[in-house]
Amino acid sequence: MVISGLYIQVKEELMEEVAARLATLPGVEVHGCFTPGKIIIVLESKDEDEAHELVSQTIVNIPGVLGAYLAYCNFEEMIS
Repeated sequence: MVISGLYIQVKEELMEEVAARLATLPGVEVHGCFTPGKIIIVLESKDEDEAHELVSQTIVNIPGVLGAYLAYCNFEEMIS
């Protein structure tokens, strides 16, 4: 499992809409919205490929998103 903390820069006037859209994505938890246009999220994914795909193919293409920046990443082994 990969746990990532990201800072999402958005157009300030679209911050609430972007935050609502982010909250609907699988594995995404919105932790806060701050002016001017900053959203903090935590993303949980099965591996780094899944995390990269969600950020590079989905999150950055949400209208109003200006950029997605990795602040923290932790790789955890699944124990079965």
